[in-house]
Amino acid sequence: MVQALVTALSQLESEALESAICLENGGLDSNVLQVDYAKLFIGPFMALAPPYGSIYLEDKRRLMGDSTVDVRQHYLSLGLDLSVDFKEAPDHITAELEFMHVLINQAEGAIEDLDGQLLSENIHHQQIFLEKHLGAWITAFADKMAEHANTDYYRNLATLTRIFITEDMVALPN
Repeated sequence: MVQALVTALSQLESEALESAICLENGGLDSNVLQVDYAKLFIGPFMALAPPYGSIYLEDKRRLMGDSTVDVRQHYLSLGLDLSVDFKEAPDHITAELEFMHVLINQAEGAIEDLDGQLLSENIHHQQIFLEKHLGAWITAFADKMAEHANTDYYRNLATLTRIFITEDMVALPN
């Protein structure tokens, strides 16, 4: 899976490529990664890099605030919703990244179908979502992740994520 990421980032000439190569060559013990994951994203008392947008966007680092509701509205506006098996808040990093993945796939479909209207609407959705949500908090999240990680794996993942989202925001037409 990391090899596919390396290949894609290479084709995009992304500055995140170096961090992806480091992930590919990391070869860490899964127990070490699990401990670092728990410390960063779960706790035991407080996650050091909470993976929820509302923590970074809301006053008083509040989970499930107005920004969380707005994220879900973005999903619903396109006929999408979280799986009943997904036990996290709608503004969890994995949900927001998956939403961007869906938008990008839809944009590719619009290009293949030569549907300029759908493509324009889709790009608008991407811009708004990145501006109001994922792009608005990814740097703070990635910085916390890199600062508190014990492993190079999570430091490289933080750098890769921050760079890729930033490049995505710059690449979208205005």
